[in-house]
Amino acid sequence: MKLSIQKQTQGKPGADKDETAKHLAKVYKKWENIECTWEQAFDLITVQGYATSAELSSNHRCDANFVSRQLVMIDIDDTMTIQELLEDQFYNEYGAGFYVTPSHTDDNHRFRIIFRLEAAIHDRELYKKIVGGLMMRYSNADPKCSDAARLYFGTNNCKIFEFTDKLLFDDKVVDLVIDFEEQQAEQLAKELKNANNDYKEYEYDTEFT
Repeated sequence: MKLSIQKQTQGKPGADKDETAKHLAKVYKKWENIECTWEQAFDLITVQGYATSAELSSNHRCDANFVSRQLVMIDIDDTMTIQELLEDQFYNEYGAGFYVTPSHTDDNHRFRIIFRLEAAIHDRELYKKIVGGLMMRYSNADPKCSDAARLYFGTNNCKIFEFTDKLLFDDKVVDLVIDFEEQQAEQLAKELKNANNDYKEYEYDTEFT
């Protein structure tokens, strides 16, 4: 598989958002593409703690430079426990693993679920739909983590994780995309209906003489 890593960013840099932002501003053009096995990628994320993203067309990480992505990650931020994940049927059938993020504690579970696709996705918008479909299944996931070239921090020498060889098969990917597209269509129809209702509320008749 292909992905990009940033060796200058191991774990989550900085104690707060400002420190993290300052660090990322210094290294935002230091991304490098690599090709590796899934096992090697998991080691880079959970042992070396490197930040990862999609395969990119340059060393500048942004959606416009998206080339491909085979790993789909879902952020859980204190809205689900690891035990609940381990009891989740969809994860047990298709999940490639998980790892706790640096801010994880025993009382506040913060972790990242990983799904491995059969083949890399080269269509940026299709990738976003896959993420959207997974977020429908994990409605407690962080909704901000949906852009195609999203940065995911690793965890140095991670102690709580699971690694599997499972794949999110193409037929399930199709189902996720269909579910997401149907949800989007329903949402659009609802917004149009509400807009029409708002218009009628202020509509009035005018007589011309």
